[in-house]
Amino acid sequence: MFSWRWQYIIPIISIFANIDFVVLPLIRSLGVGGLNLFLVVLPLALIELYAWYWFWDWFRKVAVPEMVAKKIAQDERVQEAISLGKEIKIELKQSGRLQQIVEYFFRTFSSATDENSRLFKKIRRGGHVVMFLMGAEPWPGGRTVGVIFCGATGWKRGFYTLALGNVVHVAYVVGLWNLIFSGF
Repeated sequence: MFSWRWQYIIPIISIFANIDFVVLPLIRSLGVGGLNLFLVVLPLALIELYAWYWFWDWFRKVAVPEMVAKKIAQDERVQEAISLGKEIKIELKQSGRLQQIVEYFFRTFSSATDENSRLFKKIRRGGHVVMFLMGAEPWPGGRTVGVIFCGATGWKRGFYTLALGNVVHVAYVVGLWNLIFSGF
């Protein structure tokens, strides 16, 4: 069911080349500090964050449907349901009720799935504050959850806010590593 793809290399590299705990201390040990360290690490941190976003976006669009589709296609009950659905469709089409049913479902569910609805706008508005805070927090957990959420839902604007918060995070972590290295 699981098939290996080159995209799975991205999380592996990102884990072992973690900016906060591997790359930043390595660059700091080479004598780069202060604002210079911030200016070197910031683009690397943003690239790392984008790589995670890209991976989760790809995973949502390609890997999950591929895995789910293979599993579902093999299920005998699903095949029976498809056959039944085709028969029902033919009967509804012949009776002239198919179009009426389709229009009913589009009217009923369009407000719940419309990204421009007031509800979605409120969620996104409040969500930007949360995304910024997740990006800015000193520990990696918030950014991890935030980037998975943004990538898995395809919320690009939320990712931009997360990245903006990540700038604050990088400044904090650079300051922390400068403090640690000044003790040696």
